[in-house]
Amino acid sequence: KLLRGDKHTSFDNPQLGLIATTESNGIPIIRTTARVGNTIANVARGQLRYITKLANGTFSSGVYPYVAEIVTPWQIVDLEFLQPSHPVYALRPKKPLETTFGFYAPRSSFCYPGGEEVI
Repeated sequence: KLLRGDKHTSFDNPQLGLIATTESNGIPIIRTTARVGNTIANVARGQLRYITKLANGTFSSGVYPYVAEIVTPWQIVDLEFLQPSHPVYALRPKKPLETTFGFYAPRSSFCYPGGEEVI
């Protein structure tokens, strides 16, 4: 696990956009800055499947229904990995940042647990 201990993500919405900061044990490790609009472009709905490797080596699969109101415009401005000494720093993206997918939904709902099974 790359994020050990207490994990926390806070959100700020200054004039420049939405800023999300992820902390581990009180230390900021990732900061994402995005420009987001306030127009609902569409409503996304579907199911997400998560596959998790369990301690005994088997895998668990879970299906989680969701619904989200996706806003436009949406753009990632910056993605910063703040602590070179933290193990998660190895996952930082290349520069310049190339965003292939993403969205911002000010209102979304997920159904947990969505039915898990060992696979």
